[in-house]
Amino acid sequence: MNIRIESHGVKVLLDLLEDIKNGKTFSDDEITDCFSQNDFFINYYCSWASITREKLLLCIRSVNKTALFSENAVLQRLHNGFMYAANHADELRNKMQILDTIDFNKITKNVVSYLPLHTDLECTIHYTLDSFNGAFQYKNGIGFSLIMFKDLSKEYIIQTLSHELHHLGFKYWAEKDAIRKVLLNENSGRSIAVSYVQDLCMEGLACYYFTPVNQLSDDIKNHLPEEYLNSYNTRLKELQNNELQFFNDSEELLKQALDDSPDLKSCKDLLWQNTIDENGIEPAGHYIGYRMAQEICNVYEKSNLINCITDLSLFLLLYNRAVSKTPQKAFNQKIIERFSALWQETA
Repeated sequence: MNIRIESHGVKVLLDLLEDIKNGKTFSDDEITDCFSQNDFFINYYCSWASITREKLLLCIRSVNKTALFSENAVLQRLHNGFMYAANHADELRNKMQILDTIDFNKITKNVVSYLPLHTDLECTIHYTLDSFNGAFQYKNGIGFSLIMFKDLSKEYIIQTLSHELHHLGFKYWAEKDAIRKVLLNENSGRSIAVSYVQDLCMEGLACYYFTPVNQLSDDIKNHLPEEYLNSYNTRLKELQNNELQFFNDSEELLKQALDDSPDLKSCKDLLWQNTIDENGIEPAGHYIGYRMAQEICNVYEKSNLINCITDLSLFLLLYNRAVSKTPQKAFNQKIIERFSALWQETA
């Protein structure tokens, strides 16, 4: 297991933003060259349907202007972050040692105890200037925001990195499931269904074991900005008070996606609504996945939940069995059967 830290790209981006703030002009080619040195960060957001390299280039050019992207909440958040970085470049440079005191051997040893045996974790952690995601997993790496973690506690950083490293371990096994890969690469309703259940399972396990959505310690609360903590508490209350509706939304997404003639645009819109919170707090699907993992572990041993990583069709099935004698919402049995059959149909 090997964890590396990459900081060169973010230094180049900080220099560029600071220079633009101070009035220096750059050609598109020069900014594109900066992008190439931050390709992990840039490519991640360019994989989102609503974001392009051209829009990110405009974000970079416009660090002296405000409210340019009010129609796109994610881009506006990213733009706000670039403006912050341009005005606090020295402060952020001084934060680039934030991960130096982290014992990654200890973290990875703990993370793999919640993954199938023989999971191989190889990872590069890229410092970013991200004001939408404090951290994210993409391909064989993790993005870690200097902006969003600059004042946060070591405990919170360890929990967050553990969460993202678990995603890497999850994806390690997802890549070995040939049928799942075929399904995910289709432009089809069943591909959307598999993508969503995978997100429920992956986020559910990572939240349940490392970042429980309703269990922030006092130390973490004391390090979080008051505005963020208030937004987090408001969002958590909304998710808890409307849990049944969010479960129903998940069921509706799966029902539509597994239909014989699905409306792909509608399914993709529902997938976005369930897996992305444009306010950057907590997507509904992450909360639902967490609750599903919680209910499963109320009944079954840890190993049963971990088995869902290599056999994704188990996740919905185990959840329904776990809540069968409780008032908790269960998914329609026909959806469970239809989803489980995908692996036999595709073999």
